[in-house]
Amino acid sequence: MEGGADVCQVRFHSDADAFLEGGILDKEAHMRRTILAVLLPVVMAAGVGAIAWAAAASLGASSFSSNGSAISGWHWLRSAGQTATWTFDGSQLAGAQPGKVYLNVTALVTNGVNGGSGYDTPIKLKVTSASASQTVTVALKNPFKPKDPENSGGVGYTCYGSGGPVSSKIVKGGGEIKITTSYPFTKGCHVAVNAGSVSMGFVRR
Repeated sequence: MEGGADVCQVRFHSDADAFLEGGILDKEAHMRRTILAVLLPVVMAAGVGAIAWAAAASLGASSFSSNGSAISGWHWLRSAGQTATWTFDGSQLAGAQPGKVYLNVTALVTNGVNGGSGYDTPIKLKVTSASASQTVTVALKNPFKPKDPENSGGVGYTCYGSGGPVSSKIVKGGGEIKITTSYPFTKGCHVAVNAGSVSMGFVRR
């Protein structure tokens, strides 16, 4: 009898262990499925976001020239006849969506020589290619406050703006694109630019 009892006890423990083990495995499988269900949409969304981000692009100028007054890496346009010109390789815009090419501008603006902070102004940019031309107005905005006419030593000069879209006739050519601005500006403001002041933002197909 003792021997039979031992056999039954062994079988009972074996069945119980198998039951517990099976339950643990089921819980682990359920946990893995739950983690996969949570992570998969996140991974897919990240992939889609990466693709959407990669579609936007920015093209910088291949060359720049200006007869403005050169001061600390900037060319100040502050008297009649002073201009600045950026040249772009239009072939780099191949595949750009029609109506999705814009001009992005960063410049310094003040109210005169040794001017004050917080000033902004619209500027006109003439965009030309071998096949077409267009004038784009960019409203440069200065986020700096306060606006003050006294000499700020360069503080509060930086302005930003964008304009467009650039005509598809200009973009489709695929050749050299020139963008030029010149003095005067609204209310006699002085504007300083450099090689990186103008870029062409666009979206690929």
